[in-house]
Amino acid sequence: MRALSSLHAKVYMGATSAVLGSANASIDGLGLNDDDSGWDEACTRIIDPDSIKKLNRWFDSLWEKAADLSSPEIARILLEQADRAPPALRVDPFNLLRALKEIPHAFKGKSLFVTLDYQPYRSCVTKRVEELKKGLGHNIDAWEDWSDMPPAAELLSFYFDRRSGKISFEGIYQSPRDPKESMDPKTKGIYVLQTRRALGTYEIGDLEVWNEAVKRWKSAVFVNGHAKDEDLVLPLSKFAATYLP
Repeated sequence: MRALSSLHAKVYMGATSAVLGSANASIDGLGLNDDDSGWDEACTRIIDPDSIKKLNRWFDSLWEKAADLSSPEIARILLEQADRAPPALRVDPFNLLRALKEIPHAFKGKSLFVTLDYQPYRSCVTKRVEELKKGLGHNIDAWEDWSDMPPAAELLSFYFDRRSGKISFEGIYQSPRDPKESMDPKTKGIYVLQTRRALGTYEIGDLEVWNEAVKRWKSAVFVNGHAKDEDLVLPLSKFAATYLP
């Protein structure tokens, strides 16, 4: 079994025919309710051999890039994403920086955090991240041995390169519901999926403003090139009130 998050088509394929339409393979979609309360759907049956060949090629191309759910780690990540899917992405997304200034109270109590990392992965974690990227077709990242990370949260991740002194934005990631349980016992990595927007609604905004704020944060918590782990994660509302202009 495989999963592809971008797939919306409903196609039921056999050896010599196929059915295309709007109906999901459910009681409502297929009109199997005793009280006729299902959806009004439309489908068509295709029996033309050339069309069936084209559908098979289309299916094979999707199968190749879909995530293989036989991998327990991939299945866990995708199931958590599906369980916590945000509302449909807005066509006109809000700017997170502007929202933090205009309606800061809207973010209090939300499971949104800012993190700052400066330690590179160990090689085993790097290898596993690349394996998961190939299997999922999504952007994956990891935190190492962070069992008390905020659960079921969205993390705005930044990275401080001590060699160059540069701050970079890594992405917005969804933490698992149970980080300790989700930690890979071999690599001690917690592998997380990137999401496009915070809460499905907010784009990050001007990265220069974010990077300058993170620099102020770094200067406040780093001593002799190091910082305590607990000082490198902040609720978004606290980060905004303390370090954003």
